[in-house]
This record gives sequence, structure tokens and C-alpha cells, in this order.
Amino acid sequence: MGRIVGTEQLLKVYKCAQSIGAGFLGTAYELLLHNVVHGASAKGESVVLKTQQGSEFDRIEIRVPHVNSSGEDEETCYACLATLNKDTYWYPAYPFFPFIDAVTMCKVFSSTSGHSKTVVAYIQVTTQKEKKFKPDRLKRLNEEIDKHPQLKDLKRAFVVVGPDSNVCKTFHLRDAPDQGAFLTVVSCFDPDLL
Repeated sequence: MGRIVGTEQLLKVYKCAQSIGAGFLGTAYELLLHNVVHGASAKGESVVLKTQQGSEFDRIEIRVPHVNSSGEDEETCYACLATLNKDTYWYPAYPFFPFIDAVTMCKVFSSTSGHSKTVVAYIQVTTQKEKKFKPDRLKRLNEEIDKHPQLKDLKRAFVVVGPDSNVCKTFHLRDAPDQGAFLTVVSCFDPDLL
């Protein structure tokens, strides 16, 4: 659906799912985010994710020239990560790929200094207020990225993306690693601002 429907139509589907409390709200939101990143990529623009107030980072900017969806099953999705173009927003074509919904290079901006750094973001898109962090899945993702000569030395971050400030303020990542061990950031991409 996300590949053949435009942003306006996906936004309507998302708002419909939101208004009736439909079970496909999370899927509609995820497809909308992928579509918006694709549209921004085509225009050479950024998608800005706002972070939780009090976060170490003020915002995250995704600005990539390529968007790619590939992988027919879990194993081929992992294989895609090892060969991913460094300037690509990748999301699995396999709908049951566990733990993450996209991988991309992005810039995170410090809330104190305003300086930015480039990280490899493991993006988890959610409309829920809680998710469980899965260290074994993170280990596997890191193993695949470690095979990539252009990405292996970049800092990595687990980025949770929610649809509104309420989800971002109240979101809880269960079993999250210590920030010193692995960077985790809760952010917001609000479809109402489209």
C-alpha cells in the first residue's frame, strides 16, 4: 500500500484509523513516515524528528538521496544491511522483520551546543506508549552493520518515532540499555504538521 499510494491518501488513511481507533493505526503511521521520507528524498529535503523535552538531543534530521525497501525474509533483510548504501534510508520489504522499521544515517543535534553528529539510526516506528528493547536483536543488527566498511565505525542509535508529543512524553522503552552503552532517543514525527 505504501508504495502505490501518495502522502495525501496515506494521511487520510492514518487520520481515519486514528479517529476510529483501528488496529491498523501503527501500520498506517509507519507507511506514512516511509512515504514522507521518500518524498523528502526526491526533493532533497530533510525530515525532522523532534525529541523529548530534556533529551540530550534537540532534533534528528533524516536527509538522504536514496530510499530503498528490500528483503524478502528475515535473513535477506539482515543481508541488505551489510551492503546498504551509506546515504540510504532502508526499510524492510518483509513486513515481519523484527525490532526495527528502518535503518538510515542521520544527524542528531545537541540540545546544548547545537552541534551535530552523524549516526546510524535503527528506527522503531510506534503509536504505542511502550516497547521492549531486545538486546539479542540489537546484537544481530550491529553484527551486520559491522560488516559494512562505510558504516562500521559510525556511532549507532536506537530511535523510537511516535506520532505526537503525548506518545513521546509518556513513552517507555523497557529494558533499554544504559545511555553510555547504547544511545536511545525518543522522537516525534507529527502527521498533523504535514
